Amino acid sequence: MPFLAQESVPIPNKDILSWMFDEPRFDQDKPVYIDAIDPSKSISGNEARKIIRQLAAGFHAIGITPGDCVCLHGFNSIHYPMLFLGIIAAGGVFAGTNPAYTQYELTHHFKTSYARFVIAEPELLPAVLAAAKESDLATSNILIFDTQGEEIPSGYVSWKSLFNHGERDWARFDDEQTSRKTTAARLYSSGTTGLPKAAAISHYNLIAQHTMVHEVSPPPYEVSLSTDS
Repeated sequence: MPFLAQESVPIPNKDILSWMFDEPRFDQDKPVYIDAIDPSKSISGNEARKIIRQLAAGFHAIGITPGDCVCLHGFNSIHYPMLFLGIIAAGGVFAGTNPAYTQYELTHHFKTSYARFVIAEPELLPAVLAAAKESDLATSNILIFDTQGEEIPSGYVSWKSLFNHGERDWARFDDEQTSRKTTAARLYSSGTTGLPKAAAISHYNLIAQHTMVHEVSPPPYEVSLSTDS
């Protein structure tokens, strides 16, 4: 017999992007993502929506089809969540890595995540290329994540090229079965009993996690950026 919680919370059946942007509960012109190193750099809700739609169009233009996995191999940045959501908006599946991964660990990651595209920091490219060769991943499907204006290695293009294709709306749905069965991300375990294992996270999973953590008992405060010295 199942033991149910005293309180149940309804989980929306939308795709994660529609759930985030269709009925916002805060000022969409306020900064949402703020650069910890340079707080003058930020992304508001409205800016995020536009960036995500541009990335969806860019990913579609380079050939991403529903279910394709895109691996992001990079350091923390306010652009990281934009790519996470942009990949999902294009119908793709996000897979993140530890930037400290060795070639061996990256090869395992590429193979188990079924990565078709990779977006990587310039300084991490050597290990990525070696792992891509071992994984039969085309080097033409590798974009450079140059968030600090780094030089683009010869023969490769910047992730910023994705912004050259206008905007495209994400695939929308509002159906429980679709939400439960559509994978949004492949996130990895710590690898306690060996190499990390991939866990498929659906749109329904993501929305349920956020609903339980952030909406059941909203905090009695608002997070904001202080400009006081």
